[in-house]
Amino acid sequence: MSGMNIAEDFTGKTVLITGASMGLGEGFAHGFAKAGADLVLTARSEELLEGVAAVCRESGVKATVIPGDVSVEADVSRVVAGAIEAHGRIDALINNAG
Repeated sequence: MSGMNIAEDFTGKTVLITGASMGLGEGFAHGFAKAGADLVLTARSEELLEGVAAVCRESGVKATVIPGDVSVEADVSRVVAGAIEAHGRIDALINNAG
């Protein structure tokens, strides 16, 4: 997927994207990576997320993969905690899962 066209510069920002392993979530990930955002990618399939993250990293950004199911409260807490640990902050959330 080529990615969404993100007009704003997101350099220095961290964007958490749910449902990032394929489809619109993957498109958002590619678009935000091209706009300079560091990413936290979550979905249920770690294997698919790793593929998306690898492409995003080619844009020179940090892409952290944290598998999880957003319908499970413990997973959501773990993803948010992991995002803060890895990036120190979350500036934007793309709630695309489900």
